[in-house]
Amino acid sequence: MNTERELYKEDVYYNIFHHLKSGGIIYEAINDGENFIIKDINIQAEELISIKRLDAIGKNIDEVFPNIKKSVLPEVLKKVYHTGEAVTLKRNYYEDERFSIWKSNYIFKLSSNLVVSIFENINELIKLKDNLKRYCALFENSREIILFINEEGRILEANKAAINAYGYSQEEICLKYIEQLRSEETMHLVKNQMEKAKYYGLNFETLHKRRDGSTFPVDVSSIGIDISGEKIYCSIIRDISEKRNAEVNLIAEEERYKTLFNNAHDLVYTRTIYGRMTSCNKACERAFGYRQSQLLKMTIYQLVHPDYHEIINMPVYANKYGNNINNFEVKFITSSNKELILELSQSVLYKSGYPYEVQVIARDITKRKEEEAAISYAGFHDKLTGLYNRTYFDNEVMNSNEFDRFPLSLIMLDVNGLKLVNDAFGHFEGDKLLKSVGKILLECSNNNYIVARIGGDEFVIAAPNTTEEETLNIIERIKEKCLKCDSKPVNPNISIGYAIMNDAKENIEDILGEAENRMYTNKMIESKSFRSSIINSLQKTLLESTPEASDHCSRIKELSISFANFIGLSSIDMDKLILLAMLYDIGKIAIPNYILDKPGKLTEDEWEIVKRHSQIGYNIASSSQELGIIAEAILYHHERWDGEGYPRGLKGEDIPLLSRIISIIDSYDVMLNERPYKKAMSKAEAILELKNNIGTQFDPFLANKFIEMINNI
Repeated sequence: MNTERELYKEDVYYNIFHHLKSGGIIYEAINDGENFIIKDINIQAEELISIKRLDAIGKNIDEVFPNIKKSVLPEVLKKVYHTGEAVTLKRNYYEDERFSIWKSNYIFKLSSNLVVSIFENINELIKLKDNLKRYCALFENSREIILFINEEGRILEANKAAINAYGYSQEEICLKYIEQLRSEETMHLVKNQMEKAKYYGLNFETLHKRRDGSTFPVDVSSIGIDISGEKIYCSIIRDISEKRNAEVNLIAEEERYKTLFNNAHDLVYTRTIYGRMTSCNKACERAFGYRQSQLLKMTIYQLVHPDYHEIINMPVYANKYGNNINNFEVKFITSSNKELILELSQSVLYKSGYPYEVQVIARDITKRKEEEAAISYAGFHDKLTGLYNRTYFDNEVMNSNEFDRFPLSLIMLDVNGLKLVNDAFGHFEGDKLLKSVGKILLECSNNNYIVARIGGDEFVIAAPNTTEEETLNIIERIKEKCLKCDSKPVNPNISIGYAIMNDAKENIEDILGEAENRMYTNKMIESKSFRSSIINSLQKTLLESTPEASDHCSRIKELSISFANFIGLSSIDMDKLILLAMLYDIGKIAIPNYILDKPGKLTEDEWEIVKRHSQIGYNIASSSQELGIIAEAILYHHERWDGEGYPRGLKGEDIPLLSRIISIIDSYDVMLNERPYKKAMSKAEAILELKNNIGTQFDPFLANKFIEMINNI
């Protein structure tokens, strides 16, 4: 009966043991608890420790778990066996290659030699606790603000970052509603934002308010989560003040760069390596003549002169090989077909090792290049005529060791009468004469000739590969053009000499000297006849200047002859007086007709111009040996007896005799004949006027004698 009861108990215990939800192992003590063998293992234990029951039963514990002695389990089993006291062990008591778990292990003594271990897997619980610790640490130590909010908007939990950001204590902030942390202008948005975040989450930027009333911008990421059947909102909030400040600073910086970009005097643009324009400043619009919208539809090749298409990409390729090419010059074409020369500095931007954009700063150096060209031109050209100057002639012809185009003809030319023209008509007319000569010389030369002005009135033509016969033909053409030139007030007249250099053995200075000597010989032969012809030309010009000039000159000549005979002048003085009568006003050829014919009173400036004619007449007469004898008489024919005349203010008999005579005769004839500025007087009125000016304007003796003569006519 006892045996049956014991069997029944064993069967009950067996079923209970094997149907436990916890793992169970029965250990049998051997050697008085010094070692243990496994008596039984239930199904749950098989799963937990990954070992088969039949493989473990009857084996020593260290056979089943080779590293078991490293753990505390053998000592715990031994203690329970000897004391009979149950022990609860919560730890990761064993691990090998098969398993490593946390267990809640309850160990008790079943009978005299059996010890039972009932254990559960609490690994997930441990993990949850660990995760909870980590989440709590993250929550408390996060730099971001973290708030838990219920559906009414009340704050349930806030981390340290929130406390620091808003300025409330933990207790104070948990009495607040989320609206109370929002700026007044954003409060009305809270309800709608919570509704949107409820199921799908929401990310937005807004303004939050601190305890002191100040606001700061935040980025909010909020989502609704279900906790124990209640909808809780988790909001992670980041203070973006620095970001906003950076954005403001960036916008300000961009605005500064944009202002600098658009107000820069230099051209600034970017383009792709294929040439398409991607940005440009206002200076580009001004320089190229296109609007920005037009430029951004163009390629650089539409703006660059075709000759520079290859050059424009040189820096791109140079940079590829580690070389930089900056400050290079490129010619551009504007919308109006005007050429611009720009000095470029380029930077090439790379992406993944490949060039993708070219940044360019360009300076308009057109004016500078023009000035440099002008300086270079001025260095080798005569400013007045545009011909080469002495410097260029010396460099290219006289000092050149490479000249090899023989025979070389050197033609020297000197403009006759330049001083006379300058004195008579002013330097403006003299300059016109020189320009006319320069033009004639160019017209008679080909492109291989060097035509230069090497002195005030001296020119030279260097004609390479030119024989003597060809040289004479050139000279003949020059003379013909001078004769045919219809130039006022005088036609060009040139003295010419030439010499031929046949090879490099000859001295070029000697050749030029020979040409110069021939020119001066011809000048001496031609100068006298030229001066006569030019003076005749000037006199003719004077007589043709006004309708009454010729008649006036004839009357003055007749009166001068009569008066010379009346007062008994010597034959020499009579000849001088007759010549003076014809030319005393020759200086008026340089006075504009609009002044000479002006009907009203002359202005002060006009009067000063008129008074110059006596000096001009003197200059003309002085240039001629034949007229030099009357030069002073011409100069002083407007002096007065009382010293109030011009140009020197001579007085009394300091005035030359012939000047005093011609002054009386000229005044009398002018009074008798109508002029644009006055009516004619009668003979009696004219004589009365003469009398009234005796001793002031006129020599008393000569004036009385002239009146006496007139009364007898």
